[in-house]
Amino acid sequence: MLRHVMLAAMGLFAAVGVAVGQPAATAPSAGARAATMPAGSAVKAAVEYGRAVAAGDVARVRRLVAGNDAQKQSIEAMASMMGGMKQLADAANAKFGDNAKELGALASSPDDMTKLWEAAEEKVEGDTATLTARGVREPLRMKLVEGRWLVDLNAGPEQQRADFIKGAPHFKVMGDIARQVAGDLGQGRYKSVEEVRTALEQRMTATIAGASSTRPTTRP
Repeated sequence: MLRHVMLAAMGLFAAVGVAVGQPAATAPSAGARAATMPAGSAVKAAVEYGRAVAAGDVARVRRLVAGNDAQKQSIEAMASMMGGMKQLADAANAKFGDNAKELGALASSPDDMTKLWEAAEEKVEGDTATLTARGVREPLRMKLVEGRWLVDLNAGPEQQRADFIKGAPHFKVMGDIARQVAGDLGQGRYKSVEEVRTALEQRMTATIAGASSTRPTTRP
């Protein structure tokens, strides 16, 4: 279930962004630029983006999105979380084999993302593209910027964008915790999948509770 939430969140992030850069005065119109792009080019860009997020490749993700600094930091935090979850899933699979399927469901592999977005329906209108993939609640919205399709992080509702920016620190913490648990697993600290799952849940719960308790309160 958590895996599906992450996939949906990726599509949601894609609906939350801004295209950077403006065409020069002598540049062709948006419609003309889009017309020169080969069919399926937005899908290829989406595949690259999805693989980068799944792999936790923060630097590559940043190059594949268009948005302001806060929006880019949010998607980078999401990629960091996905990378941490993948590291934990890989460590659990190496240790427990098929018994680690439960933990493997926490992460999506780059190959999963390739299959997901290659099968997506692509709709191009001028310098924008919308990709709809099965199982992802929000479509992936893209913007043509200087001849390249980039994930448009300003395409969703304002409140939605604000919520994701606000949640960025939690995504990063979740990824860090997953990496810590993966490291402990590699050192033989856990003897079963259940122990790994319990450790992950306890650390995340404690961290979230700690963050909530330190939030400033406003007196009436």
